Amino acid sequence: MPPADQIADDRHAGVRALRRHHEGTLQHHERVQQVRLVIEASSGRIVMPVEPALAAAGAEGAEMLLWLPGESDWDAQASIVPRPIDRPESVEAVDRWAAYHGTTTLTAWARCELDGLKTEVQVFGPEDVQIPNALGRDEYPLIRHANTERERLCAACKKHAAVPVADPLCVGVDPFGLDVRARFGIVRLEFPPGIEASTADAARREIDRLLGPVGAGRACDPRAT
Repeated sequence: MPPADQIADDRHAGVRALRRHHEGTLQHHERVQQVRLVIEASSGRIVMPVEPALAAAGAEGAEMLLWLPGESDWDAQASIVPRPIDRPESVEAVDRWAAYHGTTTLTAWARCELDGLKTEVQVFGPEDVQIPNALGRDEYPLIRHANTERERLCAACKKHAAVPVADPLCVGVDPFGLDVRARFGIVRLEFPPGIEASTADAARREIDRLLGPVGAGRACDPRAT
């Protein structure tokens, strides 16, 4: 019989599988593009800059395959239709993307409709994956809270993700974990299986559990890379 925490987390497995990834390979027939992505808080949809040819195909309703984190080492595959965003400068998720990933020379942006996602062991419908961030406006105060003591955040990355991170910066909080920006990309720190911290108080408690007690990060080397 599966462990109790695995049973408890079954209803979260799809959204957790998606939120673990911030890079992927987008494929449409023979054309492929390496992409970096974010999850739009208000809709739960993937938002990312794309090459013009892929944006044009998405405008015509073309379904594409998104390999996460890459085609040769995928953990998940998402079937998506990348719909062009007409005015990206007015979209919060585009600003979020910049906070996560920095700058891009691409000017075409897409908001992706998910038709489904699969891992090696499960298949999920869009209702299991495309889920808005229930924390809403509380996310930004929670981000500030997570960044209060960077040494604790550094120690949490090392403890929970086995990654030493220099100058970590929390850039996103959702009911299932934190997104931490490092020099090399995004580190995902997940709340324990079965946890869905969908209120500000619950999320703050889980953040504090991940970060450990005050002073827990004193041994973290700020020069870690």
